[in-house]
Amino acid sequence: MANDEKGDTATVYIRVMKELFARHSAEKVDEFEWSRSEIKEICEALGVREPKNLGDNIYSIRHGREALPEEILKLAKPRHWLLLPNGKGKYKFVKAKNGPFAPDTTLRAIKVPNSTPQIVERYALGDEQAVLARIRYNRLIDLFLGIAAFPLQSHLRTTVEHFARSQIETDELYVGVDKCGIQYVIPVQAKGRDEIIGAVQAIQDIYCCRERFPHLVCKAIAAQTIDISKTGSGTDVYTIALMELAIDAGSAYDVSKVQERHFKLVEHTEITSADLDEYKKQS
Repeated sequence: MANDEKGDTATVYIRVMKELFARHSAEKVDEFEWSRSEIKEICEALGVREPKNLGDNIYSIRHGREALPEEILKLAKPRHWLLLPNGKGKYKFVKAKNGPFAPDTTLRAIKVPNSTPQIVERYALGDEQAVLARIRYNRLIDLFLGIAAFPLQSHLRTTVEHFARSQIETDELYVGVDKCGIQYVIPVQAKGRDEIIGAVQAIQDIYCCRERFPHLVCKAIAAQTIDISKTGSGTDVYTIALMELAIDAGSAYDVSKVQERHFKLVEHTEITSADLDEYKKQS
């Protein structure tokens, strides 16, 4: 076994990614396409073994769970690299203005009576599913967007022409209507406290909705549990951040945060007269 193969996986990963970017002159271009077969070629050229978890690495990079080496990040600054699907076993790195989105810690949370059934709270499986359930039972999409919204499908898997018919998955899809009769399609990505809200999933959701629902207004939502506290009786109190993300006009992949609100799910007795008076002032 070559010495490089005995080194840790992180070192091999960095060398392989640096070579991939060098082959495509990444410092001179705004985007480039590549395939998984190139990774095998690079590993052979470097004399290292192809990573066993390559698919996991790619998935983690796409969704912001794994960072690119610093040497590569510098090639895009002040912009960010995004990894998008581009067909079966094919991908595309693009430079975009925004990477991960973080909730605004200066926002005051709005108290909402918690309507989540206790039995759902008890048996909720995983952070993502728990967030989606709390959003659904408390009608947070309706409150956030000011429309009547209805869950259409969870974990929608479909192909998107814009990404060369690559398969994507949307955590949850809503449809809605406002008082003027305008209809909406609302893809929601849900994250737990320790997860990252990435631009890539919003981009995929938006292009999917543009193709599948061309006559509806798309409102892409990112939701994240940002705090879990307890009442005096020991009941968990969840604060959920909702952000609306949109692709900038005239851009293919630049994403901006349109609006953001935080909702704190509490027992009705926790909402005081002072809270209600404060909300009236803000309306």
